Amino acid sequence: MKFHFLLSLLFLVSFLPVSLAGGEQTIQTAIKHQKFVPDEIRVKADQPVNLQVTNEDSIPVEFESPDLNKEKMIPPGKTVDIHLRGLAPGVYEFFSDFGPKDLRGKMIVE
Repeated sequence: MKFHFLLSLLFLVSFLPVSLAGGEQTIQTAIKHQKFVPDEIRVKADQPVNLQVTNEDSIPVEFESPDLNKEKMIPPGKTVDIHLRGLAPGVYEFFSDFGPKDLRGKMIVE
């Protein structure tokens, strides 16, 4: 009986999505002197991502990305986590809704 239970459990676990089995990629960027550093981020396709954004400037920033369907306020001196499900290959742009127009970056999913 225990053998059948273990076999059934093993069978079910084998169908877990890769996002649960593979874990989450953590990628970091910072806002320094009104620029994203780095401003180009590369991640693996079809894997969940935790994008950590630290605002090292003295003014709040609104991280915004219609491509990623995300929008987050980042107070000065704080770090926020932006969780993303596995993404299809492509280029996803992000920017700050506040501040200079050159506060832009992109995520390249390969």
